[in-house]
Amino acid sequence: MKRQKKPVLVMDPFFVLPEKLVDACLKLLPVSNTVESALSVDDESSQTTRVDALTETIQIKDVGNFSRRQIEIFKRVINLKATVQQGIDMHKIPDLANDVAKEVLETYPYKRIAGLPDLHDFNFSMLYRATPPTWLSDAAIRACCLRLVSDYPSCRFAGFLSATPRKQRARNNEENTVNADTRDRILDLVGQGGVTTVFLPLNFSNAHWCCVVVKVDSKRIFYYDPLNQGPYMNAANAICTHLKISGLQDFDVIPQNSSTPTVAGYTSVGCSFGRLSLGGPST
Repeated sequence: MKRQKKPVLVMDPFFVLPEKLVDACLKLLPVSNTVESALSVDDESSQTTRVDALTETIQIKDVGNFSRRQIEIFKRVINLKATVQQGIDMHKIPDLANDVAKEVLETYPYKRIAGLPDLHDFNFSMLYRATPPTWLSDAAIRACCLRLVSDYPSCRFAGFLSATPRKQRARNNEENTVNADTRDRILDLVGQGGVTTVFLPLNFSNAHWCCVVVKVDSKRIFYYDPLNQGPYMNAANAICTHLKISGLQDFDVIPQNSSTPTVAGYTSVGCSFGRLSLGGPST
């Protein structure tokens, strides 16, 4: 990266650098903004913070020179493309849902679901419990995670972790620590090449489940409670914090719930895993 007065830039209006190359360029550009004053990368217009006679320029061998403004525009275009693709995929959901509903209606309840491991719980009857307000079981959440891993090779399933609801001022910090096997498994998955997302469902005595997702590229640990209740949120936060200090020090722990403890999200754990595996939030 260099600061030049009048750089010769690649100005082809139809040229956009590949996503990985754009991300590499962004890492080279100095960042002066804090979390509170972060720049948006999905706005239609650029956000200029100051005027400078010198232009920050990225030189790419055998390609050319690109300014910070160009790199930011490339990133906006890439984000817009990903958002549009999600919209196109969502447009297909009604037809797919109708096909699934028809298959569920016409299939024997104890028939195994094709594409899932040959386990006793993975039959069509487990789909009957997906109607609100009844929550899904371990089997349904496991099936959802396994299907996401199958459909998206960059995702990994770390298994279930038992957890206990926790009061805000709980003194016993051992209740919701991550056991060594699960911790080592997660650290190993995060360190594998090509892995971008790790799923970790939290099981509260087979009565309630929370969602923990490790996003490797953005270095963030997200957690979500469908009920948005303090004891479950505190437990999930404690587990995520334990993962952070146990080997993921560079990762930020970020909740995905409303800041109001009494407002439920009404999004199932399985849906949360699906949402985060498809790109997820940008905050």
